[in-house]
Amino acid sequence: MSSRLLRYASAAALLLTVASNAFGHGEGVLVQRQGDRLVTGYDSDAPGGQTIGTRVFSSYLPSNGLTTDPSFLSVSPAPAGTESLAAGEDVFWDFLPLTTGGVTSNLMHWDGAGEPNFITAEDASLTLYDPNFIAANVDGAAAAVPGERVGTTTSNALALHAHRYWELAGAGEAAAAPGVYVASLRLRMDGLAPTKSLYFAFATFGTPIAALSETVVWLNDRVDSLLLRGDYNFDGSVNAADYDVWSQQYGSATPTPVTVGEADGNGDGVINAADYTVWRDSIVASSSLLIPEPATILLVGAPMLVVVSRRRCYGRPSTLPMEALDFRSRRF
Repeated sequence: MSSRLLRYASAAALLLTVASNAFGHGEGVLVQRQGDRLVTGYDSDAPGGQTIGTRVFSSYLPSNGLTTDPSFLSVSPAPAGTESLAAGEDVFWDFLPLTTGGVTSNLMHWDGAGEPNFITAEDASLTLYDPNFIAANVDGAAAAVPGERVGTTTSNALALHAHRYWELAGAGEAAAAPGVYVASLRLRMDGLAPTKSLYFAFATFGTPIAALSETVVWLNDRVDSLLLRGDYNFDGSVNAADYDVWSQQYGSATPTPVTVGEADGNGDGVINAADYTVWRDSIVASSSLLIPEPATILLVGAPMLVVVSRRRCYGRPSTLPMEALDFRSRRF
């Protein structure tokens, strides 16, 4: 039996142990509802161990690179300021790319020496398995990866109780290079806006624990900047393709699979003109595209409508903001 298959067998044993104790849940990602969106926090068995707002999580891996920590949990009654999740709903994850230092990658690595310096992970992959061991993994590519089902909510006090299996591995049967690995994901559920980007740090066995602690601080300092603003299709760049995602989703509050993207740039749960502004400001800072300013639109609004009517259009141009219509007329 290969070492990888041995890890699978170990995972099955761990999950069976977890299942035998329906009320023991250790520590993990707390998932609750807040208004029209999913929010996360930190859950611990310790008294008063539940907090809302946490988006960075960490785990120190054993020598085989296998863990069920962090887990995913939801509780009822809900912590103050949140609501319980409805029973019978599936919760999914999607992996997202991170961007730092001009580099975009869905799995980053720091060897743990000196100051945190994360680069694209090479010859390594991080895999997360759903309840049926269907896998989704990231390997350092500059792309989002559609995930699978974390679990299904129930009417129990632990409305979500999901000890999923994480595996960090190197190429072939080799172990991943020593150090700390970082990946990002979001959680989504039908009818609610998805969570903000979450960050997971995994230290390989033998890596100084201080390196993992430094990574948590590093991530918390950058929690709102590692996901590129305006990158609505999660491909690591802000361009006209992100405008297309926004225009197609304009007026929607429903999360979409990561293969389509999600254009809620300001995180308010509604895809509207404010999210166009997020995209516009980001693309103006990084490209030579000519994006009209509101004052210009007031002067040329009527002519722009005529131009749009003569050109190919898609989506719902009559409902989009005038500034966005003006950009569309310049593109086509």
